[in-house]
Amino acid sequence: MKTLRNLIFLSGFLFCASFHAQADLLGVDAISTLPELASGTLAIQYTASSGLFTVSGDTSFYTAPDATGYSVTTNDWSAVGTFNLSANIATNGDLLSGTVTIVGGVRDDFDNEIYPWGTLLQGNLTAFGYQDLGTGGPDKFDFRFDVTGGALAGVYGSLGGILIDTTEESPFAGTFMSDFGNPEQVWETVGNTAMIPEPEPQLLIILSVLGLCWVARWRAPLRKG
Repeated sequence: MKTLRNLIFLSGFLFCASFHAQADLLGVDAISTLPELASGTLAIQYTASSGLFTVSGDTSFYTAPDATGYSVTTNDWSAVGTFNLSANIATNGDLLSGTVTIVGGVRDDFDNEIYPWGTLLQGNLTAFGYQDLGTGGPDKFDFRFDVTGGALAGVYGSLGGILIDTTEESPFAGTFMSDFGNPEQVWETVGNTAMIPEPEPQLLIILSVLGLCWVARWRAPLRKG
């Protein structure tokens, strides 16, 4: 029984550790998860000396939980909203801290105001993933964040995810030990901000492994001294 317990603990540890070892991408599937804020023409810049990773650009479309789509505009209703992400990334690719803010107003096809102009969603970044697809890209970056405010905070709930997908050649070479991108270069990058369902699959798996460990310990015979 002791051997069984050890095997369960070891398999649980290796299984949980594999998420970090394999998780260049977090698996945020913003395309198929609603609600969703869609952004485009994003500029990405990373400076290795400071560890600052920034993404800025436009947010033009909001899809509600019922799949109804609305346009995102600025306060003068003549342009799209804005997307701004700032993260501190270590040279090994780990997220240290960061925030995301999406500003705009939401209107329907008849110019009726659904959400007034202002902060639509903001949050603190909690996890970061990336995928380098080789020379020339395209590459992907994704984030998880805790929702801290905004007009859509009640719709999104407590957890959000961001998937940034470069749709053309990318200067990212899979390392954060050197600079890439610049504020004037837009790589035809598309970003999607979506809600992450709770609880997450990884958490359920970890809890299941811990449950098995507890059962094995409870069923083990007591040794008499």
